[in-house]
Amino acid sequence: MIEVDLQGRGVVAVEFGRMSAPLLADDWLIDRSSATATGAAGSTVVTVELLRRFGGVAPRALLGATYTPLGAEASAGVLEVRVPRAATSAGGEITCASRLWKNPFEVGLPEDFPEGALKGVLSGGAELPAGTLVVDQAGFDEMNSSAFAFEQAGALLRRVLSASMRGEDVEAVVVRTMQKW
Repeated sequence: MIEVDLQGRGVVAVEFGRMSAPLLADDWLIDRSSATATGAAGSTVVTVELLRRFGGVAPRALLGATYTPLGAEASAGVLEVRVPRAATSAGGEITCASRLWKNPFEVGLPEDFPEGALKGVLSGGAELPAGTLVVDQAGFDEMNSSAFAFEQAGALLRRVLSASMRGEDVEAVVVRTMQKW
């Protein structure tokens, strides 16, 4: 796990390969963005948790995804992004642990947050190979989560995936992203 704490910006945790808050959804928001034509084989699972700091306000979000590149057979440079319109826990857990805060998250993605998550993933500003990115993990805080927190988590998720696939220093990418907040 990578944890970055920047004074005045917030704190972020990034984890690869572990499902923190698996989702169950029947209806999806699906959008496409441009992508590089080909990519590596194999899926990548990543979870990001963020806790922002604005005086007494502490917006937070947990968002994770499975990214599956199309590989060499990709003919068009398209990244398909799927975010559940509203989701509940797939495993029956009501809460999941937070790595950054004393209170756990509620597992799920209420209907107020998917648009923000999708917007963030699509505007993340980092290239990914053609493939499918499915948001399949989420945790929220009834009082301290917002569509904007999920938008920032979505953008960070995309940047982390891109950095890891390129062999870049993921922690450095997280720091640069947080410095722009």
